Amino acid sequence: MSKRMIDSSVWRSENFVSLPPMARLLMMGMITTADDQGRLQASPMFMRGDFFPGDDDATTKSIQTWLEMLYANKTIILYSVDGKQYAQFANWWKYQSLQYAMPSKFPKPDGWMDRIRYNFSRGVTLTFNWSLTDGTLVNNTCDESGNPINVKISKCSGGNTQNDLPESNDNQVDNQVDNQVGVQEEEEEEEYITTNTKDSCESSQSPIGVVLPEPVTEVILSNPQQQTAILEQKPEPKAKVTKTPAEKKQADARVKQVIDAFVKARGSSKGINYAQEGMFAKKIVTDYGTDDYESLVIETFQWLKKDDFWKNKPLGLATIFKNIEAYQRYKNRGGSAVNGSSSGVLKLSQPTIEWDESKFKDINF
Repeated sequence: MSKRMIDSSVWRSENFVSLPPMARLLMMGMITTADDQGRLQASPMFMRGDFFPGDDDATTKSIQTWLEMLYANKTIILYSVDGKQYAQFANWWKYQSLQYAMPSKFPKPDGWMDRIRYNFSRGVTLTFNWSLTDGTLVNNTCDESGNPINVKISKCSGGNTQNDLPESNDNQVDNQVDNQVGVQEEEEEEEYITTNTKDSCESSQSPIGVVLPEPVTEVILSNPQQQTAILEQKPEPKAKVTKTPAEKKQADARVKQVIDAFVKARGSSKGINYAQEGMFAKKIVTDYGTDDYESLVIETFQWLKKDDFWKNKPLGLATIFKNIEAYQRYKNRGGSAVNGSSSGVLKLSQPTIEWDESKFKDINF
């Protein structure tokens, strides 16, 4: 849901205070629901449900009268297209400060020009009739409907989009147009696609043996349909690793071993969410290779239960999974401080626990 500005000067506006109270309420509702261009469908039937639920005095006839009052005092432009009534706030851009403005889905009134700035694709921002805070107009990279025109896009092998910009002082104003798409200066009569190599992304071998990115391919399109097709291309999905039946059977057996050890450590299977616990059982099998998952799970469970924080709290395989590594470090170092700490405080994925060696004297590691 968009947030709109209502300037405090409205309360001393003659146009506003001359309206009846319900017309003022209608105006406030229209401001909060207008699109980024300050436009909305002005259907009295819809507005009655949106702005006046439960108000018997707000009939469709009275709402139409209030709309005409707003039109008469030049707050809105009221017009019809194909039998549907629409409203356009006349001073929308005087009071609304938007960093982005999507194209409107509603038809505009005659003689009106929208202001558009939106993210067309990752790293590609399109603009039309957009100006900076100092009044400088930004080059148009889309038409009045938001369709890209004469857009020049460069892509590096790392997947980041680079845009060639004309030099400007955009960085000196507050609402600088970031990642502004460069505009092709010379119009071509024919549709074309050309490729060339950017010096900034040349592939080379650095002195210390680090391979730099591969050459960048620059795609220049003047046709909006070609532009859209290129930008909407998705990377090929990664190939799935297929296990042999024997490998799958072995993995399933290890997951079952983890689940059985968890039930044994709890002393009961009551209340276990096997779908959730099974997910973390797979994580344990994937991340920790061992021939004895039963001991790994039960010892970690008992180790955590010796602490006052976990003593009376339920433990799931998610918590055990997050703390196996911490338990193994503690076990291998005989309870000494870890992670460079000299205080003996062991930092776990759950709240920090201060461990006392004496608490574990009855556990056989």
